[in-house]
Amino acid sequence: MASWEEPPLPRSFDAVFYGAAGGSVGEFLIDGSSQGAIESGSTFNITYTGSERTVTVTANTVFTVTTWGAGGGGAGRSGAQGGGGGYSTGTVTLSAGTNYKVIVGQSGNYYGSGAAAAAFGGGGGSGSGPGSYGVGGGGGYTGLFTGSVSQGNAIIIAGGAGGGSGDTSTGGGGGGSSGGSSSNAPGRGGTGASQSAGGTGPSGGSANGSALQGGTGTSNGSGGGGGYFGGGGGSGSGPGGGGGGSGYIGGVSSGTTTAGNNNGTPAGSPPSNVGTGGSAYSDGKPGYIRFVAA
Repeated sequence: MASWEEPPLPRSFDAVFYGAAGGSVGEFLIDGSSQGAIESGSTFNITYTGSERTVTVTANTVFTVTTWGAGGGGAGRSGAQGGGGGYSTGTVTLSAGTNYKVIVGQSGNYYGSGAAAAAFGGGGGSGSGPGSYGVGGGGGYTGLFTGSVSQGNAIIIAGGAGGGSGDTSTGGGGGGSSGGSSSNAPGRGGTGASQSAGGTGPSGGSANGSALQGGTGTSNGSGGGGGYFGGGGGSGSGPGGGGGGSGYIGGVSSGTTTAGNNNGTPAGSPPSNVGTGGSAYSDGKPGYIRFVAA
């Protein structure tokens, strides 16, 4: 008697319909390009590229998402240390077919001449120039968003750190529920952001942090870090360091968020060359995001 076997289901149907019971639960795509099958323990990392990335999955999948914000830039004087980036982690279900946006923060940079530029991920720059000792830019936040990048669409964010200043002040560490304040805040440096407001800069106005954006340092003051709310930028009189941006875990379960340190050490034991604040005359290190399937 002839035998007969039922032909296998198409892979896409099998992955979506049977889910974890069938082994692979679908594909993980970055900017439309498959990064491989999703299985329990599968890990997908995204490093800094300077552009917004799009993540999609082909089947509903639970991930532990871990983020590190970027470190702030150092300034041109011994002790002018950029703050360390923040750390946030938690569990979230990514839905099949939904576009999720990822921002990986750019490092805050040291500028010996000219104004410090803003960093990708909301890191604040400086105003007119670096003064005698250079200036440190604020580091960008790292975050995951549903649909488009806005504060209301945030799932998880790790705050970027503030830049160190030539007054030998340190930048504030990135958040954490709150970002750290510069070591010469509030008189000259920027303060750290919270869950409800940006950090303040002594000069007010654009030196104050806002939603997803660190404050701009005044004149040769250093920039605030990006975050759920951004840290304040430093004053040109002094000059002042930047405050750290805040983290956010309101869109995840079992979330934890921890601030980085003003001494440049990032929170959460990141991979090598991630989240560290720049020492004197040097740039900070960028952020990072990791997805691990349950």
